[in-house]
Amino acid sequence: MELRPVSLAGIITEVRELVNHTFPKNITITSSSENESGNILGDPNYLHQIILNLAINARDAMPQE
Repeated sequence: MELRPVSLAGIITEVRELVNHTFPKNITITSSSENESGNILGDPNYLHQIILNLAINARDAMPQE
């Protein structure tokens, strides 16, 4: 684990772009942040995986149409 200053908004943007290309087209992903310029102390790889897992869990919890 490598802790360093990380832009959480940047990681969210990366994950959003990734899932926009892989999730079904009937799923729309939006995000907003009050402080997009702030950094947090964390491991960017772990944070990326956490956000991606949350997105996948949300997709899987949606009703099937």
